[in-house]
Amino acid sequence: MRSAAGGSAGFLLDAGLRTRLAGAARARGATPFMALFAAYAAFLARLTGRDDLVIGFPVSGRDRPELQEMVGMLTNTLALRVDLSGDPSYGELIDRVRAELLAGQPHQDAPFETVVDALAPPRDTSHDPVVQLVFAYDDDTDLSLALPGARVERLELALDTAKFDFHLHVERWEESDGGGAALAARFIYRSDLFEAATVRAWARNFRTLLEAALTRPGAPLSTLDAVPAEERAAALVAAPTARPGPRPWTGWCPT
Repeated sequence: MRSAAGGSAGFLLDAGLRTRLAGAARARGATPFMALFAAYAAFLARLTGRDDLVIGFPVSGRDRPELQEMVGMLTNTLALRVDLSGDPSYGELIDRVRAELLAGQPHQDAPFETVVDALAPPRDTSHDPVVQLVFAYDDDTDLSLALPGARVERLELALDTAKFDFHLHVERWEESDGGGAALAARFIYRSDLFEAATVRAWARNFRTLLEAALTRPGAPLSTLDAVPAEERAAALVAAPTARPGPRPWTGWCPT
């Protein structure tokens, strides 16, 4: 039985990484959303061992001018099927994600509940229908608040609830040192399924895989490392060393 009990693990994608992500997107005629979506899909494929994934993502539901000023919650959830077969490169995966998003764009007004009813998947109390993995991205909204005569500071709240099994939430973040806009990322997860230490390690793994993909966008995804160099070195030091065994018998015995 799924519950709403959850946890989160936050990490920062600094301004330099955000700039490189935008450059990788431009090189494929895509948007930063598409490029980061592809990196998230590659990471999930690495965790699950699957090359056919369905990932949900929210849209604002305000794509028409007459809806911009309307009061209310108009957000809709879309489900995107991602094909990772054939061990594509990161650049190729961006192309696949871009093509699927553009193909599905005319249908984004279809309510998620209607899609679920049309698909009629077998219902299971252990997970949500159709979508259990989610990606949310917002690099446009200015989250600062100016109030006359008041000093306003944004505070991070520790979330202890989860709407989905695993959720990557990314939003714009102005770095305090004046280094420019970064991306504040957060893995939100069901605590019934995952331990906090595991998800914290995954945050490091995701950033490592993203950096490797941006450095080698033409390399097959399977060749990209997702383990930070310092963790790999520590693991090698901690691993027991092989001891030499007895010398093999050659069948010759001295007299």
